[in-house]
Amino acid sequence: MEELQRKLASRNQEVIQLLDDITASSHANEALGSQVNQLKINLEESVRQMEMTSDECDRLKNDLDKAHQAIEILQTENAEMKSQLESLEGLQQKEAKIDNEIMDIVDDKIKEWKAMVLGKDKEIESYKIKIQNLEEKLAQLKLEPHQSSALELKELLEEREREIVYLSNELKEATLDMDANVMLMEDLQKQLSSGRLEQLCFMIDW
Repeated sequence: MEELQRKLASRNQEVIQLLDDITASSHANEALGSQVNQLKINLEESVRQMEMTSDECDRLKNDLDKAHQAIEILQTENAEMKSQLESLEGLQQKEAKIDNEIMDIVDDKIKEWKAMVLGKDKEIESYKIKIQNLEEKLAQLKLEPHQSSALELKELLEEREREIVYLSNELKEATLDMDANVMLMEDLQKQLSSGRLEQLCFMIDW
């Protein structure tokens, strides 16, 4: 009888231990379930961030295309201005006997155009540096999209938008100024070819 009681007590102890193990396993399963749910949430957030980063990269590429187009326009404008400058310098050499006052006007205009050309050259170089920095940023985003900051991308895009607007305004002003000066220089050439040198100072308002 005592042996039976001892065995029952031993079995009861084993049952209690099994119940404790089951309870511990249940708690562990609940903890694992919470971790799995959190991991799912984190994964969904990571996917959302990657999608946002992909959209920002696309916008950044579009801004890069706009910036490259702006540089091409600048270079075209600069080439036209250089061509006009060469024309003015050629006119200066061919018309060495023109009245000193007229030549002073031409000299001043040449200096002005040289300054404009130099300014455009510097602006183009500065813009190329900014574009290079932007391309490096884009390359970094492609390599490490999960480390990208949406706010940083937004600020970068806003800065690029401001630069493009500023550049467009500069191009518009430069184009208007160039057109006005081209008309004046064409008028000067007509006056020179017709031999009416004495009337130039009164007919041309520089």
